[in-house]
Amino acid sequence: MPAANSQQYCHTFTAALAAGRVSNVEEFLGDDVQKIDDTTFEQLLSIEIEHRVNNGEFISEAALSHRFPQRRSVVSDAFSESRTRMFEQRSQFIPDPKKTSPELILDMFYQSTNVISPDNYLKLSTDLETETLPPEVRLRIVKGPHAGRELCFSESASVLVGRGDDARLALPKDPRCSRLHCRFEIVPPQCTVVDLKSTNGTLVNGRRMERAKLKDSDTVQVGTSKIRIHIQQGREGSSQNLNAVLDTYHPMQDTPQIPGYEVMEQIGNGRFGVVYRGRQIRTGRDVAVKLLSSTAVPDQEEIQQFIHETSVSVKLRHPRIVETLDFGIHEGMPYLVLEYINTINIRTLLEQQSLRTRCLESARLMAMVLEGLACAHEMEIVHRDIKVSNLLFSHENNRISVKISDFGLA
Repeated sequence: MPAANSQQYCHTFTAALAAGRVSNVEEFLGDDVQKIDDTTFEQLLSIEIEHRVNNGEFISEAALSHRFPQRRSVVSDAFSESRTRMFEQRSQFIPDPKKTSPELILDMFYQSTNVISPDNYLKLSTDLETETLPPEVRLRIVKGPHAGRELCFSESASVLVGRGDDARLALPKDPRCSRLHCRFEIVPPQCTVVDLKSTNGTLVNGRRMERAKLKDSDTVQVGTSKIRIHIQQGREGSSQNLNAVLDTYHPMQDTPQIPGYEVMEQIGNGRFGVVYRGRQIRTGRDVAVKLLSSTAVPDQEEIQQFIHETSVSVKLRHPRIVETLDFGIHEGMPYLVLEYINTINIRTLLEQQSLRTRCLESARLMAMVLEGLACAHEMEIVHRDIKVSNLLFSHENNRISVKISDFGLA
C-alpha cells in the first residue's frame, strides 16, 4: 500500500473515532481488515489503543490478540509501543498472561501494583484464561540488530532465516548472517532448526549444530543474532499455585535479556534483587535494571517483596526519588527499570571538607532527602529503611545531589 494511502487511512480513522462514527479497527476497515498491510494495521491499532486509553479504558493485550489471531506479533508490537509511549497511563495496559507466564506471578503483580482491581482483572481475563490454548511456537529475537522482532505460529510452517529478501525471518542488518542461513521446521508444538550450510554456522545453546530438535527456552544463534524459542504445548485453562510457578523458573546463567534494553554489567545486589547497568535501545539512555536474584530459585517472600517494591516505586514521581522508567515480567521473571545514577562516595567527599562545610553540606543534602520523603508521605507511603546505602549521591550541576532508592519495605 502506498505511504500516502496509509497516511490517509490513519487520518480518516482518527477523525472517525473522534466523531464517534466507529469504535475500533474492524468497524473502520470492514472486509479490508485482512487485506491491509502489517505496517498500516499496526498504525491503526495504535490509534485505537491511544483513543481508548485517553477515554479511561483498560487495554488487554490478550483481548487484542484474540481479535486478531493471525497478527499476534503485530498486535504485540502495537501494544508494547503504545505502552512505552503513554507512560503516564501505562497502568491501563494489561500484558498478555499467556506470554508472560507464570500466570500467578502476573496476577500478583497486577493486584499489587493496582494496575486493575482483582475483580476487574478476573472479569477481563476469565474467558481467555479458561479457553483451551492451541499449541504454539514463537521465535523471538532477543539479541542483535533486530532484537524485539517476533514470529508466532499456531499452524505448520517452514521459516527461512537469513539476510536475503526471500527469508521469512529476514536479518539484513546482521553482517555475520548468511543470505540463507537456516530453516525452522514448525509443527506446533514441535520445532526443529536445520542449518543451510551457513558460513558461520547455527548454534543451539552455544553448540554448533546441523540439525536440532528444539525445546522451550532454547536459544538459537544466527550470526550475531540470538533467537529465543517459546513453545506452548497447548492446554485447557487452569490456575497455578506459587510452588508450580517456582518449579518452572530456571536461574539465569548469563547476563539477562530484557526486551528493549541492553543489559550490561552487574552493579549491585541486595537481599531480594540484583541490579545491572543497562541501556534503553530506543533512546540510548543509561538505566539500572533490577531483577530477582539470578543465581537461585526465588521463594514466595522474595517474589512478593520484589513485586511490592515495584508497586510502590511506580507511584512516586519526585526529583529526590529515583525514577521508575519501566517494569514488567519477562520469561516469568519480574523486572524493574530505574534511572541510572552515577554514584559517588559521599563519605570520602565529606571527609575532605572542613567541619563547617561538612555540616552545611550535610544539612543541604538532608533537606533534599526530606523533600522526597514528604512527597512519599503525602501519598501515605513510608520508607521505613532510610540509611546511607539507600541514598544515591551524585554530581549534578557541579554540586552534590541525592536521591532516595529502595522503597521495597514501604
